Amino acid sequence: MNNLPLCARIGILHGILIGFFFSLWRVETNFAPLATHEFLWAALLLLLLALVCSMFILVIVERYLAGAVFWSATVNAILVTLLTMAVTSLIPPHQFFILSGIWIGIVVGLLIGLVLCRLCLDRFTTQRIGDSHGR
Repeated sequence: MNNLPLCARIGILHGILIGFFFSLWRVETNFAPLATHEFLWAALLLLLLALVCSMFILVIVERYLAGAVFWSATVNAILVTLLTMAVTSLIPPHQFFILSGIWIGIVVGLLIGLVLCRLCLDRFTTQRIGDSHGR
C-alpha cells in the first residue's frame, strides 16, 4: 500500500468510508428507492465526512501542508463519492451487501486515484511540513 501514489491511497480511504456508510444506510432503510434529493444529500454528507477524515490524516498524521492537498483531496472525494454511490445503488440486496459496498468503494477509489495521479503527472507537488525542498 505504501507503493501507491498519494491520490490512490486517499481514494481508497474515501472509497472505504463511503462504501461502508452508504451500504449501511441502504441496509437500515430496507433498500428503499432513493429520490434525487435524498441521493444528493447523502452524497454531500458522505463527501464531507470523507474529506474531513482524509484532511485529518493528511495534515495531522502525515504532515502534508493543507493547501497542497486540499483541492486534490476534494476532487478525489467528489468523484469517489458519486461513482461509489451510483454503483452501490445498482447492486441488488444480498447477504454481504455491506462488504460488497466496501469492496466497490475500494476499487472505485483506487481507479479514480490512479487516474487523477496520471492526469497530474507531478504538476502539483505536495510538500510535507519540515521538508527542505523549496525553503
